[in-house]
Amino acid sequence: MSKMRPTGITILIILEAIGSLILLVGGIALVALGRFAGDMIPVPIPRALVGGLFALFGVVFLVLGLAGFFVCWGLWGGKGWAWSVALVLAVIGAIIGLTSLPGGIVGLAVNGFIAYYLWQPHVKAFFSKEVQAPPQPLQLQPEAVVYCSSCGTANSRDNKFCSKCGTELKAV
Repeated sequence: MSKMRPTGITILIILEAIGSLILLVGGIALVALGRFAGDMIPVPIPRALVGGLFALFGVVFLVLGLAGFFVCWGLWGGKGWAWSVALVLAVIGAIIGLTSLPGGIVGLAVNGFIAYYLWQPHVKAFFSKEVQAPPQPLQLQPEAVVYCSSCGTANSRDNKFCSKCGTELKAV
């Protein structure tokens, strides 16, 4: 039985894929321009250093773009690690938005909403991150209960001593 992917996750995947594609194209462009960057930018720094920096940033963008597509794949398949990565990235984005107020208000709001959405029960269930319900206390039938004469705690008739205070129980 396959799990139904929440619509919001599909939207997040599309947005992440667009961002990753932009990173890939930008990375390719920076690597390609790295050779010519020294000639294009009139700075008192050696041309090879400028070109190397362009290429280095291009490689970083390429790696980030590929990592973004990997996260898309994990989100698409409902992988638990992808939920964790997406949540961490949303929290980091919200913190960055918070530190760059007032201009970062949009980033703060968007990433805050993403973190909130990822925490919703149906989304967590899709990623097998559902929180276990606490175990229910033992329900004793009235006829199977003996109350402690010392503290009043309900105990099973099979108990010889109170489970709370240790007083010997007298069967009625």
